[in-house]
This record gives sequence, structure tokens and C-alpha cells, in this order.
Amino acid sequence: MSMMRTLRLCLLSLLAFAGMFLAPRPTHALTLACNVTVTQENFGTVDVLPGAAINTNASLTVDCGITALQANIYMCITFPAYSMQGSGGSVAWQLDDPTTPSNVWSSTTPIVVPAVALSLDQKVTINLPATMFGGQSSVPSGTYTQSLTGSATWSTTSCTSHDILSSGTTTANVSAQVIVQKSCNISATNLNFGSVGDLTTVHTGQSSLSVQCTKSTGYTIGLNGGNSGATDPTARSMTAGSNSIRYGLYQQSGGSTPWGNTSSNWLSGTGTAATQTIPVYGVVPIQTTPPPNTYQDTIIATVTY
Repeated sequence: MSMMRTLRLCLLSLLAFAGMFLAPRPTHALTLACNVTVTQENFGTVDVLPGAAINTNASLTVDCGITALQANIYMCITFPAYSMQGSGGSVAWQLDDPTTPSNVWSSTTPIVVPAVALSLDQKVTINLPATMFGGQSSVPSGTYTQSLTGSATWSTTSCTSHDILSSGTTTANVSAQVIVQKSCNISATNLNFGSVGDLTTVHTGQSSLSVQCTKSTGYTIGLNGGNSGATDPTARSMTAGSNSIRYGLYQQSGGSTPWGNTSSNWLSGTGTAATQTIPVYGVVPIQTTPPPNTYQDTIIATVTY
């Protein structure tokens, strides 16, 4: 009798265990969470004087992690206004449409994250082009930056769906930077004293330099000693064979303020981003008249900034 009780107790325990094993497990709905990361839009170091547009690229990654949803995910991102700021002002730029770079970024065109097999990362990386607008030659040199926080909306049907299990919102942070370098351009016109019969009187002439420098950039302009290597700005030489004519170059009319190539006789200025026209005055003093001929010299103008 005692043995029978033992057997029944064991049988009841076995049945109870089997009942636990066979009971249905509860199921849990999987929610979806997507994140956006963007590398920096770095325009590098640029010269704005030519006024050309500058292009660059970043990468935008939408990562929805490991999901059991076997469906495409659609994300739309809205960014605020584009304007990089620096101590000298601002630089205008924009994010471009990846499919049509000439168009501005569209907040209504979805980024599609394709469906993948279960337990694989569901993500996509796209090229994100950007343009710094041309026509900004008046921007002073310096570093300009901006950090944008965009609003991203996503779902498995459209960017505007609000299905609690397969839609949501997140943020998209993107930064932009450009370094505007100091820059100057210089060109010159020839100085022609004309045709003269003798050098018993003073002869004068005038030419000009055209200088364009980045706004607020300080610069100096030096004129070298010409082919003769003259160290005295008032005693350069135009030559024809073994004969020569002495002349000088000056920063002011009337033969005042000699213009040379040292710190004591440079011309100084500050860039405005516009082209500045600077006159160069030449004087041929009274001297012995050499044989008739065409007398020439070559001067190198150097702008330092």
C-alpha cells in the first residue's frame, strides 16, 4: 500500500511538469527605433576671391538596428536654415539633394532603408553633398562653423505615418566647417614715358597696379630694383644695349615717397575684397641724353599679406 502511494505521487508530478512544458508562451510585439548619424560637411580651406561655389560631401547613415520587421523603412529629415558663423560674419551654404545635387535638400523626399533578413542590421548609408554658395568674395578670412539639429520622422509606410509599433521620430545632427584663407591677387599696366628728344628736362609717366585682397587682410606691395638690381628706388635703369637712362618710381605724384622693396619704402594697404587700383608714378630726372633707342626695364611687384 505504501508503494502504490509513491507511484501515484510520481505520476502526478510528471503530469504537472508536462503541463508546464506544453503551456503556450506569451508573444511580445517588437517596436522599432532608428538613429541617424552624419559625418562633417567640411569645405576645407578656400579662397573666396574668385567667387566660385565650393562643393563637398558627407555620409548620412540611418541605422534601425536589429529588427524583425520585414519591410522597408522610410525616413524624412528636416534641417533648419544653413549659415556658418565666424568672427568675420557668416557664410551661406546648403545641403543638396543626393540624387540631384543642383537641388536643395528636400525634407519630403524619403530615405529608404531596405528590408533585410531577420537578425541583420537594418541600415543604409547615403552620400550627402553640400554646396557653399559662390559670390561670397566679401567674407573676411577666418574659420566658420555651424551645427544643425534636424528632425527625422520615419515609418514602414511613409514619413507621415503614426503607427505606434513601426514609426517614430529622432534627431539628425550635422556640422559644417570652412576656413576662408587670406588671399591677394595683383596685376600691373606698363609705364610708358613716351618718345622724347632729349633729357634736359624732367619727364614723368604713370601706370597702375590692380590689387584684390580678402576683406580686412593687411598687405604690403614692394617694387624691386629692376634688371639692374638697383637698391635706390630713385636710381633704376632703363637700358638699350650698353646705354641706360636713370629713372625712379614713386608712391605719390611729384616725385615724393620713393617706392622700393624694403620695409622702409613699401606701400601698405588693407583688402576690401574689391579690386583696388593703385597708381605708380615714374620720373626720369635731368641727365645726359644717351643715343636714340628704345630703353626698357622690368619691375616685379610683390604683394605680401
